[in-house]
Amino acid sequence: MNGSMPVMCGGWYFIGETAFFRSDCAALHSPEPIAEMTDMRYRSDSIILSTKRSSFEETPILWVTGGAYSHDFFLSTTDLITLSQTENGPNIPRALMGHCLVMAEHDNDNQIVLIGGESALG
Repeated sequence: MNGSMPVMCGGWYFIGETAFFRSDCAALHSPEPIAEMTDMRYRSDSIILSTKRSSFEETPILWVTGGAYSHDFFLSTTDLITLSQTENGPNIPRALMGHCLVMAEHDNDNQIVLIGGESALG
């Protein structure tokens, strides 16, 4: 999404015994965020969907899905993120965290497959 540099979105960290959750996206080894998600989330997954074309450039779109907002509040929301904006994406069918997204080709068409994950149902 940011050239050849991996991008990480969300996550969590502790200060003392208090957990804090993140909504920013940052390129590896970069101190400044490059985007902000609409929700704080951790244990989400993301995949590059396609490119958004303008008259000047092609911009990758990162689809960030699910995750959790706290240890017991799972998300079904998604974000569509470019280097210039973030917008709500379509919800996934079930609130999940710890899942995986893969791109699979089927009949000469790329499809995204959501695998595994943990929900409030177990």
